Amino acid sequence: MKKLNFEDDYLFEDINAKSTSFFAKNEVNYFSQELINEIIEIGIRKNCNSRVCMHPNSESKMHEMLIYQTEENFFPPKKQLSIEKSFLLLRGEIAICEFEETGKLKDYVILDESSNLFCRVPAGVIHMDLTISDFSVHLESVPGPYIKEDCQFPSWYNENDRENFLLNVKSKLNKF
Repeated sequence: MKKLNFEDDYLFEDINAKSTSFFAKNEVNYFSQELINEIIEIGIRKNCNSRVCMHPNSESKMHEMLIYQTEENFFPPKKQLSIEKSFLLLRGEIAICEFEETGKLKDYVILDESSNLFCRVPAGVIHMDLTISDFSVHLESVPGPYIKEDCQFPSWYNENDRENFLLNVKSKLNKF
């Protein structure tokens, strides 16, 4: 087993990824608080979301990703047609939001370090995870391999109206 860190040669950067991303070189590995602190530092330094993938490539049968994200750099709502997903919160606070097909917020749960730590989202549910603290770190798990066509973005989400969308969702969370 290999303890993942940035000092040894156990991770490699995916320079083609949308966010700062690293993959493990080994199948059997684990991480500690040190790696969480390092991924936070990278995210802060680069002012972007960052992730460490516990799996060696996108063809792996299980994808487990340690993800640092900020409120401003949220991922838009999406629906995975055939895969389930789980979130395990490690630092900060995130809202896991579920939307109706029309775009109306249907339900949500706040994951934080003191009460709700875990959420599972079944296949076919329009959802998004939204950091509601300065930053969050969570472990996201999905079955692989990654199939781009399995992920659909709803037509009602407009990337050009991202800021208003965020304000609208936040106003409904009773958090702000």
